[in-house]
This record gives sequence, C-alpha cells and structure tokens, in this order.
Amino acid sequence: MGEYELRFRPWALGDADAVADVLYRELYPHELLEDAREVIDAGAHVGAFTLLAAALGARRVIALEPHPKNAELLRRNVEENGIDAEVIEAAAYDREDEVKMYVAPSTVAHSVEMVRSRETIRTETVRLDDLDARPDLIKLDVEGAEERALRGAERTLEERAPRVVVSAYHYPGQEEDVQRWLEERNYRVEIEVREASPYRSPALRVPVVIAEPRA
Repeated sequence: MGEYELRFRPWALGDADAVADVLYRELYPHELLEDAREVIDAGAHVGAFTLLAAALGARRVIALEPHPKNAELLRRNVEENGIDAEVIEAAAYDREDEVKMYVAPSTVAHSVEMVRSRETIRTETVRLDDLDARPDLIKLDVEGAEERALRGAERTLEERAPRVVVSAYHYPGQEEDVQRWLEERNYRVEIEVREASPYRSPALRVPVVIAEPRA
C-alpha cells in the first residue's frame, strides 16, 4: 500500500488471512475504489480496506468496527498512518441500539446476528443514515447483518447513490437476498465469486455482491 503500514496480529486466527484477502486476493475488487473520495467501511476489522481506500485516493473514510480489540488496532492503524478516517466502535445495523454480539474464535467472525459461540459482549449499533456521510462507496462485511445494515442506509442509497460491495457468504443464498434487495432500490447488481483464504472454510470461494446505481 505504498507509504502505509498495516499492523495486525499474526498469531490471531483470521487476522493475516483477512488482510491478505483484502490487499492481495482482492476479495473486493480494487477498481471499485477508483474515484471514491468518501468511503464507508462497515466491518472494518483492523483496517485493511480502510487503508487501501486511502492509498487509492479516498479523502475520507468512515470505518465501523464493533469488537473492542479490533477497533483498538484499527484506530492505531489510522492514527499511525495519518489518514483522514473516523473510527466508530459500533456495528452497522437498522437501528441505533445496544445489542448482544457473539464472540467468535476468529477475529473477523464476531457477529450481532449469528451465534458463533457462547461468549457474548454488548456493543453499540448505528444506522449508516445517521452518520454525517456522503459516500461514493459502501463496503459491508458484517457477519450476517448485511441486510440490516442496508436497511439502515436506505436514505443514503437513495440520496447519494453510492456503489455498494457486500460480502455475502454468511448463510446459504445470502447473495440472492442482497441482490434482490438492492435491485428493488434501483441498483444494477452483479455477483462475483471471489477466492478467499482458508480461514473462511468451507467458504473458500466467496460470493461478493457488487452494485452500481442505475442512471
């Protein structure tokens, strides 16, 4: 990423693979960030996509990450690289609330929607519509809560018409559900199956929904 350096935890399940998925395997095609001056990164983890967006020209990034340890490292990556990014320690959702989050063995799999373990913590949720944002691109990888996050962004989608890219492998048929929801809101949608790291097993080939607003 040129001048940027990304810190992650090589000993933690999910960290290195998730970073590689974003930066090297292009789970989210990098060309989607062309001309994206403001980006929302929901499910930011430690900040790989956030820093990538900045490296490719984004002037502002809003990065949402609900897990405290991930958010702490995300803030550190933002601060040490001196990029214009706002870190929000909360989950993108369809309402502002405080909810239970299931803590997963992998650092990238904590979820407010899907049971991942018996361990839980409380986390804040926010609607993307309530942010002071004018995004050109919204990226979502929020562990099964993608449709809820989209419902919380309906006004932004209508008024700003950003590109949308969604990781949609969290349950069978999720990509079709997300596609249908976005097409009903005047988006042209493609589903690409992208290669991912072994930590996502058995989902080594991940459906990614890529949506462009119709003219």
